Amino acid sequence: MPTLHRPPDSLSLPPPQQTSDCVCAFCRLVSGSTGTRRTGLLLKDVLSSPRRANHLISCHEHNVRERTPLLISSLYSRKSVALVSDAGTPCISDPGRHLVSAAIAANIPIVPVPGACAALSALVCTGFSLDSFTFVGFLPSSGSARTAALARVQTAPGAVVLYEAPHRLLVTLKALADTEGPGRALCVGRELTKRFEEFRRFPTVTAAVAWYEASDTPPRGEFSLVLGPRPQPPVASHLDEIAGKKVDVRGIALALLREGVPVRAIAKSISGVAEVPKKAVYGYVTHLKTELARAIETGTT
Repeated sequence: MPTLHRPPDSLSLPPPQQTSDCVCAFCRLVSGSTGTRRTGLLLKDVLSSPRRANHLISCHEHNVRERTPLLISSLYSRKSVALVSDAGTPCISDPGRHLVSAAIAANIPIVPVPGACAALSALVCTGFSLDSFTFVGFLPSSGSARTAALARVQTAPGAVVLYEAPHRLLVTLKALADTEGPGRALCVGRELTKRFEEFRRFPTVTAAVAWYEASDTPPRGEFSLVLGPRPQPPVASHLDEIAGKKVDVRGIALALLREGVPVRAIAKSISGVAEVPKKAVYGYVTHLKTELARAIETGTT
C-alpha cells in the first residue's frame, strides 16, 4: 500500500505517525466500477476514528484520469492519501500506476507500506529455489501477445509467477502444459492471504490439468500459479552415453530448431532414434532453443 504524502516542505512528522494521520482519502482501486463498501468495512477495524472510513474515493481504470487531479490537489492541500486495494497490491497487476506517476511528477514523496502480495505469498510457500524468479501476472487472453508471453514463460530459467481468474484457470493450465512439457513442477495458490486460502502442488503442469478436469467443483477465487525452476538439462555427451552409441544430439536438434520444428516433436524424434528418455531430450532441446534465440538476437549465429 503506497502512501502519498503531502508536499516535501510540510514533512515534519515521522512516517509512521504520518501514515496514521492519513485523513484525506482512501483510494480503492478496482478494475471495474464496484464501490468502496468492502474497503470501508476493513478500514473501520483499523482506524481510530470511524469517521475516517467514510473518506473513500473510488479510483479505477474508468475514472482514474478525472480522480488523479483531485487527489493531487488534496495532497497539495496538506493532506495525505493512502492508496489501497482490498483485492491485491496497488500497481501489481492492479490499477494505481497513473496516480503514483502523477505524484512523482508533482514531487510528492511516496512511502510504501508493507502489505499482502499474492505473488510473494505464493513464492515463499512453494519450497522452490528462489534465487531468481519472473513475475508475469495475467497472461493476455489471445493473439500474438499471449503467444509471446507464453514463450517468455517457457524460456525463463527460474520460478515463474502468474495470476489467473477462475473461469480461465483450466485454459491457462492447458496452454502451459503444451509449452512446458514434462519435468517442471507447479504450485497453485488460491485466495492467498484470505479466508479460503489453499495450496495444491503438482509434479507437472499436466498433472494439474488432469486434477482440475477431474474435479467436481469448478475453480473459485483468484489463483496464483508458480512454475518451479526449469530442470537443468543434461549435456549432449551424457545423452550419448545413455544411448550407448554416438549420436549428434546437438547437431540434429539445432538443425530441426532452425527449421521451426516444435521442441516436443524434436524430443520425440531424437528419443526414438537415440533410444534415450524423451524427458531428458526435451529438457536439453529446450535449453538449446533458448541458446539459439539469444544467438539470433545478438547476431552471433
